[in-house]
This record gives sequence, C-alpha cells and structure tokens, in this order.
Amino acid sequence: MSDAFNPQLDKDEFVKGAEVIENRVIRFNEVPEAKEFAEVLERVLAKHPEIEQTEPELFYRLQKDLILLKFVALTLISEKEALVLIEEYYADHHDIPYYDIWVKTRARLGGMILFEERDELKKKIRDALLRNNQILTQNGVVFETKERKGTVRNWLLDYHRAVGTDIADSLQITQYINNSQNTADLSQEERYRIAVLVHYYERLKRSSFTIDGLEGTQIFEGEDGHTYVLKDGELEDIDSNKELNKIIKELQEQGLWPKEDGTEPRTPKAFGAGSNADVVAVAQTQPLDQSILASYNTLPVPLDAIKAKTVELQGRIVREPQILEQILENQGSVKDKAYVVAALILRITNYELSPRSGPHTDSALRRIPFAGRITNKEKLKQWIRETLEDKLGWSDEDSAKLGIRIGNLLGEPFKGWAAYNKTTGRFEWSLVI
Repeated sequence: MSDAFNPQLDKDEFVKGAEVIENRVIRFNEVPEAKEFAEVLERVLAKHPEIEQTEPELFYRLQKDLILLKFVALTLISEKEALVLIEEYYADHHDIPYYDIWVKTRARLGGMILFEERDELKKKIRDALLRNNQILTQNGVVFETKERKGTVRNWLLDYHRAVGTDIADSLQITQYINNSQNTADLSQEERYRIAVLVHYYERLKRSSFTIDGLEGTQIFEGEDGHTYVLKDGELEDIDSNKELNKIIKELQEQGLWPKEDGTEPRTPKAFGAGSNADVVAVAQTQPLDQSILASYNTLPVPLDAIKAKTVELQGRIVREPQILEQILENQGSVKDKAYVVAALILRITNYELSPRSGPHTDSALRRIPFAGRITNKEKLKQWIRETLEDKLGWSDEDSAKLGIRIGNLLGEPFKGWAAYNKTTGRFEWSLVI
C-alpha cells in the first residue's frame, strides 16, 4: 500500500494514485483501505510540502481526498481525528456518493461498551457541529433580525430557535425542514443537506441509556415466547418460526405442502417430466425446521447485510439512478459483496421492494428511468447464476437459495424456478420452468 504514493513519484503518478482513491476506495466505501490510504497520504503530503506551491490544484485535490478518506474510515480513526473532522469538515461528507454519516457514527458508538462513554462522545460531536463554520447552503440564515451565512453552526442555532434544545419529535423536525422561513427558498439539494444535519443532530441528543438512543442491536425473548430485536429505538418481532410459517403457507398455496385439513400436495407430475418431478420446495418426510431452514438462511453473504445494503441502495438510486449498473459492472472493485447482491436484487425487481419512509418513496423510485427489465425466465435465471456463481464464487445451491427469494419477490410465474429437492436434500434450480 505504501507504494501507492512513493516519495519519488512524479505528478502523473500522484494523479494516478488520486484516481485510485476516488474511483475505488472512496466510491465503494472500502473502510480498511481508506484508513491505510489516509495514513500514507498524510505522510506523503508532509514529505512534499512544496507541491502546495508547485502544483496547487493537485495539492488541494489530495487534501480533499484525505478528508473524504477519513470520513470513509470514521469508525477506525482516533476519536480526536473524528471530532476534528466533524468540526472542520462536516459538510465535505456530502461529496461522498451515498454516504450516511449517522450509520458511520452509530457503528463507532456501538463499539463502545460503556453507555456513559457513548453519551459523552455524542455530546462532543454535537459541540463540534456547533463550532463548525463551513458553508452548508448558499442561502443565508435569518434570525435575531440579521441575515447570517448558511454555515453548519448557524443552521443549528436557527434549529434551536425554532424547536428548542430538548429532544424534538418527528413532526417538529419535519415542520422545520418544510415550513421554516429559512428553508423556504432552499434548493432540493440544500434542503436535503439541512434534513441530514438536523436528523443527525437529533440522534446525537438521545441517550444510549434510553430505547430511542440505544445503538446496535439487542435480541431478547418476550413473555409471549417470541424473539424480538431492538434496533435504533424500533422493536421488531422476529419470532424464529415466522419465516418458516411464511414458507409453509406459500407452499400450501402452490399445492406443494399438506394443508391443515389434511389435503395432500399435488403429484410430482404437475411439475413436468424428468428429473424436475422430484423437485419440491421441502422434503415432505423431513420436518421443515432447524436443518432445512438453517441451510436456507445460510448464504456466503449474511442475509442481514444484504437487507441493509438493499435499503441503503434504494435511497441512493434517487440521487444517482446508475448506481446499480455501476456496481454490477464493477463487481471486482466492490469490496463488500453485499452491495453486489443487493444491486442484483434491486435491478431484477425494478427497484420496487418495500415501502420506504422519508423523502425517497416508492412513487419516486418508480419514476426513475430503467434500462430494461429482463422478463424471460431462463435468461434471467442464467444472469443470476452467472453473477452469483461465476463472478462471486457462490455454489449452485447457494445461488438457488437466493433464487427462491427472488422468485417470491417477483411472484408468478417465477415462483418454483428454484426449490428444495427432497431426493438430493439440496436447494436446486429447477430444470423445467
């Protein structure tokens, strides 16, 4: 890595190094690499102070890259560096495609064992934001009868004036963003920046000792015997049988599983001839619980990571409609393969999965230009398998597991194109579709 910026490099090699940083490390959120590149780049700039005079454009480009690298590596840099970054360069994080500063901050907080330390860091970050004099909007901020520059500090002071310093509810936040006198003339991009700032600031107000402010994921069993997950103040019932029951219900509707009234599943001939006759979604002689469900939920990329990246990319699509194609065309450069799987799912489903709250709604997603949806089942299956098996190195069984999920998302006639083979005891792609 240190060779990326050798002390003897000429200008062209400096530029080449900057392009690697910008087009790969920053663009694809490669966290460990970002930290390492930042350390090397700091040393290089310290060894070559002359380039500020001889190559000012290159110098400021590298300085900017250094700032963005540290934002990418926000979870790994020192607390002192992180606070300086937020106090002096908070606004720069908007120059990183699809960057979510709260997700980064939450991950850092989640790594701290003591809640007291988490709350202390939250306060330090709030104070750093209140000292930040970077311009966030070209429009100024009017309060106390004076127009002031649209800095991070001044926007937060205006926010305090409008909603107070106590914890604000979602209605207060929304009213400020949409109805404040100072936000009325903002462009869509500037309004988005204010929304990110106040939502970030509000999350930093919430104590980690409270349900609303607790970072990370807490799993526990309720009195009703269900398993619950508490994440970011939201409680979700993830009863271990929920997905199992959903699968069984879908199989009953397809005639592939005995119903509660004793009705037997349809005969294998209903599927067609040949080896496909033995392919059913589950083995009827084997209880569909621990072993099969555990296998179904085990993929080379964790399901939680795929779900998280899918939600993240849904928001990014609005700002850069080509992001899915960019990820799928540059899979080798994408460090976190969960992005590739999520992009594949969204590309196939035409970006429309679950309803989202906030500014990026399903209706907005549907208006995005779409290069064309593959409707031929065999071609679509082939593309999925090529992506997962040939490019990501998944086994054919693992790709079939994801194929079942994609089929359920697409609905008929794609359901059943991958299933569980009771004879082989494996998840497989169907031969006859």
